Amino acid sequence: MLRAVVLSVDASQCSGPKNSFSVIQAWWYSGEDHYLLDQWRSQCDYEELWRAYSVFCKRYNPSAALIERAANGYALIRDSKRRRRRLRVAEIATDRRSKTARLVPHLETIRAGRIKLPRDADFVDNYIAEFAASKRTTFDQVDATTQYLEWIAKQPPLLVPPPRAVAVARNPSGPIMPDRNTFGHVFVTKRRR
Repeated sequence: MLRAVVLSVDASQCSGPKNSFSVIQAWWYSGEDHYLLDQWRSQCDYEELWRAYSVFCKRYNPSAALIERAANGYALIRDSKRRRRRLRVAEIATDRRSKTARLVPHLETIRAGRIKLPRDADFVDNYIAEFAASKRTTFDQVDATTQYLEWIAKQPPLLVPPPRAVAVARNPSGPIMPDRNTFGHVFVTKRRR
């Protein structure tokens, strides 16, 4: 059975080398395994974030987009609801828990090797490094992953949305789904002693 793709977006406030990164992740799940299909990350302004988000929507035809209600997330939620009406937008409220506290409930999933990463993607080393860092200076990729894991755990199985007419013409074989042979990395963190 085909599973739906879910986008998880952690939007920053603005561009510049001293600001946070915006992150868009495309996730697909099968059973207990979660596949990070693709990721985009940039210190960008809203226009660049919207362009990247639009590319991900066209490429993956997601069933849902998880967007945190913070920084440029507010504008992305508004524009997505207005311009991508078929897409289910889940507004993720920030809570008072620290970023680490939000990650802790999902460590067993990570340690069990349930996060699958693409073998040849250029973002993989940076993604793993952000999780493994003893002193975190950035949490953008961690936040987007935690947001996805938290949300998907509470959802019934998602339906794959019907293909868009343009997508059918471009890709008659159906939606892009992960080939398990392309997922060589299994992301596992080590327990600290």
